[in-house]
Amino acid sequence: MEERDPIQTGQDPQSSISQEEKDANDSGSSSLPNLEGEVRALTAWVQAVDRARGADSFLSRTVDNPDDLSDGVAFFEILSTIDSTYFRNPHGGEVKDNWILKTATLKRLFKLVTQYYIEVLQQSPSALDVPDLDALARDGSKQDLYKLGSLVIGIAVRSDQANEHIAAIQSLPLEDQQQLMYTIEQVMGALQPIESAEGEDNNNAEQSISQNLLSEEQNDQSGAGSGELKSETSKDNSAEMERVYAALLDENRILKNSLEDAQAEKEETAKEHTRFREEVERDRNVQADVLMRQEIERLKASLRRSEDNLAEAESEVERLNASVLDLTKKSEELQRKTEENAKMKDELEELRHASDKLQRTENAMEKFKKKLEEASEVKRQLKTLEAQNAELVDRNAAVEDEYKRVAHFKPLMDSYKEQIAALETKASNLQRDLNSARYDGEQVSVKLRATEEARTKEKEELDLYQERIQELELGGSVAKQRASTGGVNGSDGMMSSTDVGSDEDVDENLEDAMSGTTMAGLKIQVRKLARELKVAQANKADASRLLVVENLLQDANKMKERYERDYLKEYQKNMKIQKQMEAIQEGKSDLGDGAEANLALRMRLNETVEELDKTKKALGDLEVEHEQTRKELTIAKSDLTLVGKDKLEMIEEVRAEVNVEKAELERTMKQLQEEKASKEEQIRMQLSQINTLLMEKVDLQNDSIEQRDGALQRELEMGDLRSKAQGQADKELAAKSEAQIRTLQEKLQKARTFIRQQDKMIKDAANAKAKGQIAPEELVKRARLLEQENKVLRLEQRLISSIYYDQKQKEIRNAINASGALSNSGRSQTKAGIDINGLKPRSWLMQQRTQLAGGINLARR
Repeated sequence: MEERDPIQTGQDPQSSISQEEKDANDSGSSSLPNLEGEVRALTAWVQAVDRARGADSFLSRTVDNPDDLSDGVAFFEILSTIDSTYFRNPHGGEVKDNWILKTATLKRLFKLVTQYYIEVLQQSPSALDVPDLDALARDGSKQDLYKLGSLVIGIAVRSDQANEHIAAIQSLPLEDQQQLMYTIEQVMGALQPIESAEGEDNNNAEQSISQNLLSEEQNDQSGAGSGELKSETSKDNSAEMERVYAALLDENRILKNSLEDAQAEKEETAKEHTRFREEVERDRNVQADVLMRQEIERLKASLRRSEDNLAEAESEVERLNASVLDLTKKSEELQRKTEENAKMKDELEELRHASDKLQRTENAMEKFKKKLEEASEVKRQLKTLEAQNAELVDRNAAVEDEYKRVAHFKPLMDSYKEQIAALETKASNLQRDLNSARYDGEQVSVKLRATEEARTKEKEELDLYQERIQELELGGSVAKQRASTGGVNGSDGMMSSTDVGSDEDVDENLEDAMSGTTMAGLKIQVRKLARELKVAQANKADASRLLVVENLLQDANKMKERYERDYLKEYQKNMKIQKQMEAIQEGKSDLGDGAEANLALRMRLNETVEELDKTKKALGDLEVEHEQTRKELTIAKSDLTLVGKDKLEMIEEVRAEVNVEKAELERTMKQLQEEKASKEEQIRMQLSQINTLLMEKVDLQNDSIEQRDGALQRELEMGDLRSKAQGQADKELAAKSEAQIRTLQEKLQKARTFIRQQDKMIKDAANAKAKGQIAPEELVKRARLLEQENKVLRLEQRLISSIYYDQKQKEIRNAINASGALSNSGRSQTKAGIDINGLKPRSWLMQQRTQLAGGINLARR
């Protein structure tokens, strides 16, 4: 039975796979692929289809291994892109690991797939293997997964989206493409059109009816002597069967007539299709020859230009090598000078050490002189000390007499001294606390002003945002948002109030500690001094003692009043600052904003404190470094003072000489750097020219590869014509063509390898250039390699062009000689399903490409 032509049935040419394609592909797939490869190819196909969609990915989850396909969800999603109304998965993402739901999903998928084949594609899948869905759902059987996936991929390549799925298959590796090709061939070979299946069923029915009629007649003849009831029933049955048989014969006759009409129409369409294809191929060959000649001329001109550029690059490389040699000589001279400079520095260090030793000896001599002078001075001082000792003895006697008179005042004076010392320590502590409180107050006021300004700005921004929100939202969503914001800020406010409470407790404890230290101590001292004053007035032991106590009491009262005034001022300032802080923390400022501004101010305050800590830490590090630098500077100054003037003069002379040499070296170094920069710029220009040459060479190679592919295709077509014309010489011509194909493929592989090597060399050159490690030997080597490779490529280009022209002339002569034989055998070859235009490609993907190209050209006609 002949297969329907895609033009007659109205299907896309790319979605139909003819019987002759399957026959041609049988030679390429003689061995069955293993099950693991088929399942892996199905998984790769699903991933490729998902990647082709890009951002519009339809898979609900990623497919990494074949087990992800065992639940059927991925197949459902692929088929839903083909026909979303037909393939709908009711379970969706509820499958997971429940094998019962998996089984239900797989059964529904299999039912819909078979119905789609019968109702939409008009194909009968009865010859295909039925998968065991229970085993697939329970154990993830790969064999059953392969059977189900074969049905799915068969629908994909025969649907309206076949181009997308075929492009996804073409993006896969060659091994996976072969596996999928074998799967599609099996599915397409097993499918049968519904019309042919119905015709076979009608033939079977006719045969069964005729056999039943013959058996009835035989039974009637053999059973003539039986009862009347049996003969009547047999006559009724035979009459009924005759009526049915007549009806079936009429229907069969109508179907045969329609089939013959369809076949005649198909033959006419095939003839027109063949004629159109021949015309298109003829036009294409003429245009290809003209374009090929123009392209060859262009390539020759570009090749001449590249040779000229390469010669210029080689001359430039030689010039650069000479300049590099000069630079290396200059760098060696500079290296010698730097070594001499290092030696002079070492000599200078040795002279410095010698001058230090001399200075130490001079210092020792000075010390000995001073000691001799001090010995004579000691003698004079001894005499004066003896005289002073006599005076002190007399004065000591007088002091002892005075001490006996004032001994009873000693305890009182000791107590006064202790009290004065305690008061002084307290006064210093209070002064220190006062200074710290003033500093903290100033810092807090500065922070307060900064926070108030930031708060004002943020309030203005908040008002603008709120007006914007009220304009965008119609009132309902604003209230919800404020409520949610209020809830969040409420929790923050509670936390902040808790923090404020803890801060207030700390401040009150600090104030209590301060007040207990100052007021209580002063009151106790005042009362003590008052009691002592009363005792002194009552006793009136001594007028001098009373005078001292009164003076001490006045001093204590003055200090108390001063401390009270200072304490009151600081307490008032502290209270004001505390109120301001409470207002800020509670959000009760004059601006009227709430806890949001409080939170923002607290965050700003924390950031400010962190910045202050970092600044303090950096300041401490700088102070340490400053102290170290100052110590080193002091040591250096002391060392310089120890050096003698003659040594200083020598050092100055050496320094002047070193500076002169240094200036000369710097000038030479600057000149060398300028020369180096210019040379690097020249090398960069040469590398860019070399890169352009390489890119032109790569373009030439790509063009030559395309020419070889076109020549190979035409050679295959002309080889098919020669094989049809010569008959028996088909095998030798096929072997020769295969040998030429292998040689061209080897050359193509070599060209690709060469392109990869050139790309690697370009990248290595760029990396070496970036690191400044391009050696002149490497440049010469690369230039030599480029010259050799260009020569080889030019030779290959000439050989390919000559072979191509020779082969083309032979093909044209053979085509002219074989045209008469082909015109006589055209009808038989068309009926047999052989393509006249060229050798039938073995690859399934190549068949799809040729069918698509033929369909597009036919549509343009």
